[in-house]
Amino acid sequence: MKIVHIAPFSPFPTHFGGAMRTEALWRALASAGKVQFVVLGDKPSLEARRQLRAEGAWVYPSRRETKRQRFIRCVRAGLARRCIPAARYLNPKRIDKLAEKIQGWGPDVIVVDDTYLSVLIPALMSPNVCIVAHCHNVESQVHRRVAAHNRALMGRLVNYVLYRNTLGVERRYQHLADQVWTVSEDDADYCRRRLRLKSVFAIPCCLDLDRYQATDEQEAGAIVYTGFFGYWPNEDAAVRLIALSRQLRAEGTPHRLYLVGRDPTDRMLAAAAGVKDVCVTGEVPDVRPYLAKAAVVAVPLAAGGGTKLKVLEAMAMGRAIVTSPIGAEGLDIVSGVHAEILPPSEFSEAITRLLRDGSHRRALGEAARQWVQQHRDMPVMQRRVRELLANLLSGDRPAIASGSG
Repeated sequence: MKIVHIAPFSPFPTHFGGAMRTEALWRALASAGKVQFVVLGDKPSLEARRQLRAEGAWVYPSRRETKRQRFIRCVRAGLARRCIPAARYLNPKRIDKLAEKIQGWGPDVIVVDDTYLSVLIPALMSPNVCIVAHCHNVESQVHRRVAAHNRALMGRLVNYVLYRNTLGVERRYQHLADQVWTVSEDDADYCRRRLRLKSVFAIPCCLDLDRYQATDEQEAGAIVYTGFFGYWPNEDAAVRLIALSRQLRAEGTPHRLYLVGRDPTDRMLAAAAGVKDVCVTGEVPDVRPYLAKAAVVAVPLAAGGGTKLKVLEAMAMGRAIVTSPIGAEGLDIVSGVHAEILPPSEFSEAITRLLRDGSHRRALGEAARQWVQQHRDMPVMQRRVRELLANLLSGDRPAIASGSG
């Protein structure tokens, strides 16, 4: 089987959610056949480009643009009812060239690994090729949630525009695919009900558990949150945790809050100024050392979509987790057994209790690790991908619920 995998992110380095999902799907597809990997939109580092070239990947970066050019591009794309985010790296000329090159390679299956990239589907369609649209998130749902929770007027307005634009893209293009893959059954159900899509199947996000080791070497009082903070839901969660740190300090609870990830925002840094118990690390080569030191991993997300790999990583490391329902979305885990699942307003009491109760922390961490071993180790994803591809090429319809959870 020959498979073209088109993704918006380089999987190298694999140190944020989008890259992790891309790398995991790439590996799962490679278990089913020969894969031609295509990076479309990302600007990989020099070292990442070397790794991609060694794998035979094709790389098509987005063009450089000023803030003024970006504004003009977004307005033009919106008025023309084209996909606003994809307009930075896709134009008719590039689409035609890419489609010609892909068709010349002669694939059996093309996996379009992003909602925004689904605008490619009409140009890629062929009687001899099956098309799969894979959704890291249901992007219209993410923008709708951010618009509802963002207190900044401009933030709400921008995300409402993106919600309407992306909803149109999802409805217009994804129904052309032979199959639509989502990362959870929750997202699959949304696609069936809200977008009226057919042949939608869940493929669970999985981890290579050999990369994650559970240890008892924790830093007393360490609270950890990981993420790309240029993404508003992560910035908002970080600001919530900084306020929580102030509250814990006022209550006399010893702790140290680590906000780990690239692109911390001015809003975050201003909120953290003068808060002695907060450490904003910036970009790190690997989040696992910080997860290893965590007594508690706190995820007070109010918006977002898909499966939160930050939660899955913390579970794989055997860490006690306090998360919001949004943070636990897409994971069939039980509050009080695998994690504490609470509204962000109730985090202070739960975190204080866990910091003081080592036995409960250990019980949550052990149960979380066992759940990942049973449900989200990489072979689970590989089996599901092979099943869906085999049934796609044979014309059979696989079971909808298989592989969800």
